[in-house]
Amino acid sequence: MGGLERIRCFLDFLHSHTNRFFRERMSRERVANYEDLYYLVTQLADAVDGFENPAIAHFLEVAEKSFMTPALPRCASFWSSDLLDETRHYIRCGKLPSAGY
Repeated sequence: MGGLERIRCFLDFLHSHTNRFFRERMSRERVANYEDLYYLVTQLADAVDGFENPAIAHFLEVAEKSFMTPALPRCASFWSSDLLDETRHYIRCGKLPSAGY
């Protein structure tokens, strides 16, 4: 799987999860935007880099289990600093840093 495909798969998962959270927990309809996703990816990156974050720890466990299901086989192995950093860059700039443009 290429870098861009992994990032898009990852962002699809995060977008779906965040929208579900908004539907279930908020009294108004709201759709996740790029700022919501960037903030979530930053929290995940901090957790992977060793900053303890009890608010995100449960999400990491749940997300890791959902990547192991047959429904999402191509989305496995997301918890790397490289992927999280490239995802943040993609959200900010709309392109991959490794693409050289």
